[in-house]
Amino acid sequence: MFKTDVLTRTADRLKDAAISPRIYNRDCIKHCFVVADKYRSPVIIRINIHEFDIKEIAYISNYMEKTYVEAPVSLMAEGISNYEEAVAVVMAGYNGIAIDDSLLLNQEQNLQIIKDIARVARSLDVSVQVSVKQVETLTDGKGYELVKKGHIDMLKLMIGDLNDDNIGKYQHIIHILRKETLVTLGTGEETRVETRLMKSLAEAGISKFDIYADYEKACVRRLADTFKMEPVKDKKLFMLELQDLMNAVFAQNLDYQIHKAGHFVKR
Repeated sequence: MFKTDVLTRTADRLKDAAISPRIYNRDCIKHCFVVADKYRSPVIIRINIHEFDIKEIAYISNYMEKTYVEAPVSLMAEGISNYEEAVAVVMAGYNGIAIDDSLLLNQEQNLQIIKDIARVARSLDVSVQVSVKQVETLTDGKGYELVKKGHIDMLKLMIGDLNDDNIGKYQHIIHILRKETLVTLGTGEETRVETRLMKSLAEAGISKFDIYADYEKACVRRLADTFKMEPVKDKKLFMLELQDLMNAVFAQNLDYQIHKAGHFVKR
């Protein structure tokens, strides 16, 4: 697998974007490799360390890599809030660290924690991402100096709901970040980027889209359409059908998002 920021830098150079989904199960992990291999499109698998067994996920991913050896896939552990957690995920074999969203760069009391985590990542050649909530004020303060000095590889811009009226609002700060720092830029899943806008944002300099809400909604719609005509009779059978539906929705939506982010042809 690939160091996480290597994939975002490659996408940025091509004016495309890496898609970064949260996964449900091992079938979702497999489909990430299938799609990444099919389109030669970067996929960054995000694992919340408080929801999954990080060693098991790493083992499954390494197993998949043996089959899909050309797939540009990276494994990122998110929710890291201290030095010990950073060491644990690096030793488990992850390619990137996403620092917990609560540890914001514009809060000075967080900077030492972020520096400690970044030191782990730097020493073992692992990417590190930090979230930025108040994007407009990012270029003020000590946190920005940390970014400019290269301790951080990626910034996740938490810029709220995007629409045609406010994309331009962030193009200026995107331009500054790309000009003055070495980081690549992404958006959080809470941004809820409309799929029709993903390509234009990739061209503007967003090289990573976290996705989850889209296929979560799609899954709910599919379940409603599937089961509205008749009540559930067999609970065990329902659970099997539910899992199959979730996997199918994940697969279809991930494929769709990759095309919207700029990967229209197999490379």
